[in-house]
Amino acid sequence: MRLGISRRRGFSIIELLVVIGIILVLVSLLMAATQNVRAIARDLEVRRELVGIHNAILAFNQDPRFGPPKFLPSQLDPSGGDPVSQAYLKRLFPGTNGIMPLTAAKLEGSQTFVLLLGGKASGGPGNWTCDGWATDPLDPTATYGMKIKFYEFDPRRLQDIHGNGYPSYLDTYGRPIAYFCPQREDMTTWSSPTYTPDCGKLAAFTAGGPLVPYANQNMTTFQLISAGKDTIFGTQGGTWTQANAPQVYPRGSPGNDDLSNFAKNKLGNKQ
Repeated sequence: MRLGISRRRGFSIIELLVVIGIILVLVSLLMAATQNVRAIARDLEVRRELVGIHNAILAFNQDPRFGPPKFLPSQLDPSGGDPVSQAYLKRLFPGTNGIMPLTAAKLEGSQTFVLLLGGKASGGPGNWTCDGWATDPLDPTATYGMKIKFYEFDPRRLQDIHGNGYPSYLDTYGRPIAYFCPQREDMTTWSSPTYTPDCGKLAAFTAGGPLVPYANQNMTTFQLISAGKDTIFGTQGGTWTQANAPQVYPRGSPGNDDLSNFAKNKLGNKQ
C-alpha cells in the first residue's frame, strides 16, 4: 500500500508582495496618525503656555505688592533712558526713582513681558534665566531675599532675538511669542505707535511683512500670538475685523495656524 505524502504549499511571490503592501499601508496610516497626535499635542502645549502667560499678566496687573499702573506695556527702557518708562517703573516700584540698575535698551513687547513677569534675567545665550523681582522696596533687582515671579519661563526657550541683552520667550515650535498692549499709556519717547520695532524684528518669522496686532481683538487689554506649527506669523492682522471676515486667515495662508490668547481656535478658524 502506497502512503500519500501531503505537501504544504508556500506563499507565492505575488502573495508575499500583497502582504508586504498591506503592512506598509498600515504602517503609513499609523505613522500619519502618530504625527497628527504629536502636532495636536504641541498645539495644546502652546495653547497651555499662552493661557498661563495670559493669567500671569492678569496677576501682574492686579498684584497689590506693586504700584498702580495696572497694565503691562509693549515697550520699556528700564535704565532711565526714557522718561515715560521711568514714570511707569516709579509707579510700579514706588520706593525707587524709576531707574533700574539694568542694561540700557529699548525693550519691545516680546521682551517686556518676560522682564516684568520673570524679573531681571541673568546668564547669556543658551543659559538665560529669570531671577524674579526682589521684595526690597528700594531695589527690586537685588539678588538677596525672597523673589517675586509671575511666570516660570523655561530657560531653554529664552533667546535674545533683539541682541540687546534681554531675552524673548520662544514657543514649543522655536519662534518668539509676540505681545501687544493697546493701552493709551503704552507709549514711549522713541516711537509711536508702539510695537513697531518689535514687528520689524519679528518680520524674520513672517511671510514677507511685519507682524501687526489684530484689529478689534482685545484692543482694551493685550494680545499674545504664537506663529504656530509653520513657525511663520501671519501679516494681515491690522486689516482684519470680525465684521468683514468670518476668518482671520484663509486656509493655506501662513497665519492660518497661528495661536493667540484671544481666540479658542487657531486664527484660521471662525472665532
